[in-house]
Amino acid sequence: MSEQDHLYSFVASIRTRAEQESGAILTEAEQIRSAELEAERLLLAKEREKIMNTARDEAQKDAGRLLSEAVRTSAAAISEKQLAIRDSVIARAESRIAEFSEGEEYPAFLQASAERLCKALPAGAMRVFLRTRDLAYVEMLTPLFPEGTVFAEDASIRLGGLRAASPDGRVTADDTLDTHLAEQKRRFAETAGLDIS
Repeated sequence: MSEQDHLYSFVASIRTRAEQESGAILTEAEQIRSAELEAERLLLAKEREKIMNTARDEAQKDAGRLLSEAVRTSAAAISEKQLAIRDSVIARAESRIAEFSEGEEYPAFLQASAERLCKALPAGAMRVFLRTRDLAYVEMLTPLFPEGTVFAEDASIRLGGLRAASPDGRVTADDTLDTHLAEQKRRFAETAGLDIS
């Protein structure tokens, strides 16, 4: 096996491990979210039942007004707790991602990211953006991109990863950890609804 094949095999195994760990982080966040949501559902169901029983007792005086108030109160409590759970899970995920971007497997992630960007953009030189502390990896990344590629720091990238654009800026690709986390946050918000009916 040639030295190039060994190098490719080594990079592929590092990339696979980084992707597995990234998947494990997302799986753990999903498990935490599910457990917290179930606990909150049970608690809110008990609170709702208590509110509903009180509302039923007082409903003889003004049934419509009290029931409506109870539903609004429950909905507000659910919404508030849902936001707190989401923020907690996302904060933990962000912390784990920050740890990953400081670890020894992060350079392999950047190399895999470079491959994904090169496939996503038209052939030829491009502009690659990375966070300030990742400028130290430019020498490692330069051979992975087409000749003439320019590297620049981007203060909007907080967690790490790479973003690239064609020289004319018409085609861009974003493989930053920030964007991946934002996508997970969006998915979480869409799927973490609590049914109060």
